Amino acid sequence: MRLRVGAPTDDDIDLLNLTWGAGGDDAWPDHQRLRSKNCEVDGVNDQRLSQLAGEPVSFKRVDAINVEHANRQATVYTKLQQLARGVIQE
Repeated sequence: MRLRVGAPTDDDIDLLNLTWGAGGDDAWPDHQRLRSKNCEVDGVNDQRLSQLAGEPVSFKRVDAINVEHANRQATVYTKLQQLARGVIQE
């Protein structure tokens, strides 16, 4: 509970650190890790992607709206554009 409210004790931190074990990231290559900064996430992702065999592949996506009424189609399309703005880069 103390962690949740931002008041961990030194003992709490020590206990959490004991659960990780020796070796850090290299000891647990297939486990998910929580990162607090995008730069750390990007570094891990780039490192893991560089280990994959073959050339990079890009996929084209197609959005489909399964709404028959024209006014509802326009509303859904607008909402999809708002959600995708800033997320999808062409």
